[in-house]
Amino acid sequence: MKKFSIYLLVSLTGVFLFANNFNNEDIPYYWEGEKKHYYEIDDKIVLIEFTIDGIDEPNINVAFPEAETYRIKNDTTLQLITRSKLSLLDKLSDKKDIIQHPAIKVKGTNSTSFITDEISVLFKSKKSESEVIAFADKLNLEYLTETSYGTYLFRVLEGGRTIAIANFIPENNEEVVWSNPNFVHLISLFNDPLYPDQYYLNNSG
Repeated sequence: MKKFSIYLLVSLTGVFLFANNFNNEDIPYYWEGEKKHYYEIDDKIVLIEFTIDGIDEPNINVAFPEAETYRIKNDTTLQLITRSKLSLLDKLSDKKDIIQHPAIKVKGTNSTSFITDEISVLFKSKKSESEVIAFADKLNLEYLTETSYGTYLFRVLEGGRTIAIANFIPENNEEVVWSNPNFVHLISLFNDPLYPDQYYLNNSG
C-alpha cells in the first residue's frame, strides 16, 4: 500500500492588530469563529512559496524531488511542501522572493496545516472599500478582495504576524464577527492498486 499526500487551501478568517499588542510571535492558539484551537509548531516540515516563470506542472516532481507535494497558487506562484528544507532552499538560492510558511499541529489531532500570510475577516455590517482599506492600513495589511460570502481577504505584510493579528482582531474590535488565519492543510490519502480486489473494504451498508 503506497501512501501519498495531497493538500488543499481553505479560508478560515481573521485579522486585527496593533503594533505594541502583538510582539509575542508564539501565541499558541488561533480562532475559528468562536472556537479557540491550541496548536504547536511542527518544525520537521515546511511550505516554501516562490514565484517562477512558466510553471511546467507535469515536471514539477522531477524538478523538485525534495517536495512531498505541491500547489500552484497562481500562474507564477508555486508552493512546495518539504521535509528537506535546507536542500530545497539551496536549490532555490537564486530566488529573491521565497516565503516560508511554518507547519502547525492542532492539539488533539494528527493533522498538519501551514500558516499562510492571508487572513479572512467578517464584519458585522458591510463596509465600503475605503473603510476596508483604512482598516487594512492601520494594521499594515494589504486588502485583497471581498468574497462571495461577504468576508474580506487581507494579506499580512509583516512576516510571522498572521496568527497574532488574526487573534487580535476579534478580541479587540467590536465591529468584527470573526477573523481567522488562512491555512494550507496537508491531507494524507492511501493509494492501493489492489483496492478493487478488497471487497471487504467497500462497506456501504
